[in-house]
Amino acid sequence: MGNFGIVLLAALAFLGSSRADLVLNFYAKSCPKAEEIVLDFVKLHIPNAPSLAAALTRMHFHDCFVRGCDASILLNSTTASGNQTEKAAAPNLTIRGFDFIDRVKSLRRGLFQSDAALTTSSTTKAYITQFLKGSLKDFYAEFALAMEKMGRVEVKTDR
Repeated sequence: MGNFGIVLLAALAFLGSSRADLVLNFYAKSCPKAEEIVLDFVKLHIPNAPSLAAALTRMHFHDCFVRGCDASILLNSTTASGNQTEKAAAPNLTIRGFDFIDRVKSLRRGLFQSDAALTTSSTTKAYITQFLKGSLKDFYAEFALAMEKMGRVEVKTDR
């Protein structure tokens, strides 16, 4: 079984043990190309870097196995906050695959179209520019309000 098969088997085993009732094609309506984009990118790059399969699996389980799954392992440290993120913490310095994730994000399509639209859409660009010119205090206040709203959103399942 090739490296891709091992990653697929590990992912299926993890999904099979999940209790969140997630299903394949869950985002078929909201993001129809999500699975295709990820699968194509993985198929293209795993043959060139076979050890990447294990690195991506480790990254996934590190962040999601403990039911956190907040993607905090992907956050870069910033000099503005002075806080060290999980990504930069000593135990995580051996985790690989971040460059792979960054390349997928740089495509600015499919899964990440909504993120890219924040800075390219005429509707949101002015709002983002306002935050860039303002203080972090203003941003954090708005962010806190947004998190409160998001906290009232139910967990998405296939039900």
